[in-house]
Amino acid sequence: MASVFPANATLTFQVPIGEKKEDNLGNPSTITQPLVVSAYLVPKSSRAQSDNSSELHEVQLEGRCIDPSALPPSLPPGSKATATIDELQGEFYLAAVVQSPYTAVTAALGAKLSGTFKARVIWGESSDV
Repeated sequence: MASVFPANATLTFQVPIGEKKEDNLGNPSTITQPLVVSAYLVPKSSRAQSDNSSELHEVQLEGRCIDPSALPPSLPPGSKATATIDELQGEFYLAAVVQSPYTAVTAALGAKLSGTFKARVIWGESSDV
């Protein structure tokens, strides 16, 4: 079923697949695979910090997962994704969200999604004038 929300964000999480490997020094690490999530996100609040050459934008976002319709439980709050939201690239940090207890709601609308998007905009590098 198609979502009632238009996708405006692509989030790429690294999801652990349960296997471990050792690096050259013998340290164990978890093997991950990318999970690309299409989502609809809208801003709730934002702030910007600037220095001499750039601005760091932090935006609190809320919305819904579109494809897949829910995130796997192996992605806890604080999980980081590379993100493209309305053509701006940055990082998305997942926040905890209380989901609907009704599975039909999640199936129809997608799971709720919330988090912080951080993007650095470097002045003088925009092609839009």
